[in-house]
Amino acid sequence: MNEADIISFIGNKFAAKNKNIIVGFGDDTFCFKSGGKVLAVTKDMLVENTHFKTAWSTPFEIGYKAVNVNISDLASMGSVMPLYILVGLGIPKNTKQSYIKGIATGIQKACKEYGCIVAGGDTVRAEKITISVTAVGECLSSPITRRGAKAGDLIFVTGTLGDSAAGLQLLQDNKKSGHKYLLSRHKAPKARLKEGAAIAKCNPSAMMDISDGLHESLKIMSATNNLGFSITAERLPLSKEFLKYCKINKIDPYALAISGGEDFELLFTISKANAKPLQAAIKGITCIGEVIKDEDIRYLFNGKETKVKHTGFNHF
Repeated sequence: MNEADIISFIGNKFAAKNKNIIVGFGDDTFCFKSGGKVLAVTKDMLVENTHFKTAWSTPFEIGYKAVNVNISDLASMGSVMPLYILVGLGIPKNTKQSYIKGIATGIQKACKEYGCIVAGGDTVRAEKITISVTAVGECLSSPITRRGAKAGDLIFVTGTLGDSAAGLQLLQDNKKSGHKYLLSRHKAPKARLKEGAAIAKCNPSAMMDISDGLHESLKIMSATNNLGFSITAERLPLSKEFLKYCKINKIDPYALAISGGEDFELLFTISKANAKPLQAAIKGITCIGEVIKDEDIRYLFNGKETKVKHTGFNHF
């Protein structure tokens, strides 16, 4: 079973219907009614040697990233105010106290930036460092789900793509000097919480965050909506640092931007009528294509369909 198969199996086995559920299984965040409010809950894990290596990342960066990847899920629902996080920490027996304090400091820093509180959690002995974070927030407007895209809608992304993938390659090649921006985009990403709230005001039709790569995210949104996407490759937002890295290393920047994971940008669709006020109100967003009727993902370069190597990340 691959990752999609496992999620589908669990969803079919455990998904429940309840009058209080607003957004159920299979989206970035679970949302439900409680006491007159709509709360959002999400969970993500970071596991040593899968999401980070202790030789690459400081304990501060590990803790900081663990919070941000969860806040990114909240951001994908639109206007959400983070409230609390719960932390499950698995640590090897001989881990130094200073290392644990470093992780806690990173968690504390991220929580301060987003205005949320560490409400508790659990600690266990483990073979590898594992951080499992559950984030709880309050939806300040109707949650935006992955479902709702319509043929003819435009598709946008926030920020730039591929930076984290380039940072990972630099770490794998042990080339850490002179690449501070790309390395930070991989080791200490920041969630697009403010952008998510601003986008929500312009009535997007669907939204999710980009964790496993642009192509994997498009595949998920395509399957969810039974629609496809026509992506104009040369429109993909690429940073100067990323383009320089790809040029020096003779890497196809578009292929890496499409397949590379952990950018934690927002991917969303919106009607053409709502796109105009959106672009006027929000900086740092880019229209990369259009929703099409066919359940297919097409990449166009200079108007011609182009085959691009795009695998994306899959845990299994």
